[in-house]
Amino acid sequence: MKARTFIILLILGITLVGCKSAKRLAMEGRYDQAFDRALSALRRQPNNAENIDILKLSFANANERNLNRINQLQAGNAANRWMEIADLYGALQNRHNNMAQILPFLPDYVQSSVRTFDYGSQLANARNRAADYNFDRGVALLKMNSKARAREAVSFFRQAQRFDPSDPEIARMINEATFLGTNHVLYVVNNFTAFPMPFDFMNRMSQIPNHFALSSSWVRYYTSPENIDFDFVVELNFESINVIPNRTDTRTSTHTKTIEGDWVNEYDRRGNVRTDANGNPIRHRQTQQIRCDVMVTTQTSSIFINARLNYIHSRTNRVVRSIPITLEQPFFHQFASFRGDRRAVDNQVLSRLPRSERAMPFPSPMDLVQMSRERMAEMVVTALRNNDRIIRNSD
Repeated sequence: MKARTFIILLILGITLVGCKSAKRLAMEGRYDQAFDRALSALRRQPNNAENIDILKLSFANANERNLNRINQLQAGNAANRWMEIADLYGALQNRHNNMAQILPFLPDYVQSSVRTFDYGSQLANARNRAADYNFDRGVALLKMNSKARAREAVSFFRQAQRFDPSDPEIARMINEATFLGTNHVLYVVNNFTAFPMPFDFMNRMSQIPNHFALSSSWVRYYTSPENIDFDFVVELNFESINVIPNRTDTRTSTHTKTIEGDWVNEYDRRGNVRTDANGNPIRHRQTQQIRCDVMVTTQTSSIFINARLNYIHSRTNRVVRSIPITLEQPFFHQFASFRGDRRAVDNQVLSRLPRSERAMPFPSPMDLVQMSRERMAEMVVTALRNNDRIIRNSD
């Protein structure tokens, strides 16, 4: 019983708070919000007199405010007035629709005192004019033959589509303006070194824009020539490869240790086994000096790949920026070998030695190029992203 009473009081409290909020909104002149709040409350309690009064008051005042603003806009000559007029008629139509839906559930005296209207024709006319205004502005901007203006045109065409979403011509113009506002970039990779680069390496380099999704708004990369007037050509040129000769260095350390050997009998001068008082042989343990030479061999080699990223403006065929890229790809391998008795080497020393005990074949320069593939791709991507503004800001 107590729980039920609490729930009823809670619902009443929420209702009263909702009433006060709608009333306060109306007093502040926020009639749209007051209308929505009262409408929501009346859907739960259609006979609430205070909410009915707020609904009627906010409905009338919001309508009057919208109509006055429409008259003011229609009296002026602002070219973009139809956008706001369309939005105002949309608000009027939505408000009258909501009122028409709630009226049948309200008391009879409310139904007889409130009139609703259909602003469908005015709304359609305003939306058509707003769409035409934005469409014409977009077309005018496209005629300026500027990428910056084409990007502005996309915004106007999208506004036109907001007022007339079913017009296929508007959708076509959005695509056209987007294409014209985008800088189209042909990305090519050239090998000018004296080495035949591995196929996998060159393929990875040539597909960088696709693998790393470098195309973005207003910049689109292509990895093969198409029937397009490119705005830029970005060349990744591999210019040279410097090979550092293979090198092998060995460091030797010597380790000795005294260890205990076998138990042996003691002999007297005559060669007889010495015995104790009980007649048992007297024995002692031998010691042994052992030695081990530890050789740690280090194999090293490396290459330096020298490349250059050139940004070429297609219309002028001028290199607007040239970015050098140099990468060292090293090879490093260590292995340990032993000569002598490995027991002479302490465990602490053994733990610091290379685990491998065999030499590795030195990689060829092209093997090293292949090993550098991902690191080189990351360096190229970083350079492309850091210099994206060169293309993006070009008109």
